[in-house]
Amino acid sequence: MVYWRKSIESQFRFDPSKGVDPKLIAKLDNEINQEKVKLEQILLNGVQELKKISSQIIAKRKIMLKEIEMCMMELAQAEADFKAL
Repeated sequence: MVYWRKSIESQFRFDPSKGVDPKLIAKLDNEINQEKVKLEQILLNGVQELKKISSQIIAKRKIMLKEIEMCMMELAQAEADFKAL
């Protein structure tokens, strides 16, 4: 594999007077842009997913808070009943 790579490298000659083929530059720009769009979409989806998870957590906290309040009231009533005995 290393030999093959070196043989390819030894045959490569860049001629600055010819420059780089504009079609190759356009192709590379297109590939980079496609990757950019894909990554941006992944990031946007991540933000939406985090907002969804955050909303779920807030909703569950509210439910748990109500349950805790009910338990505290029941405990207070049980303590009052015990003292009344």
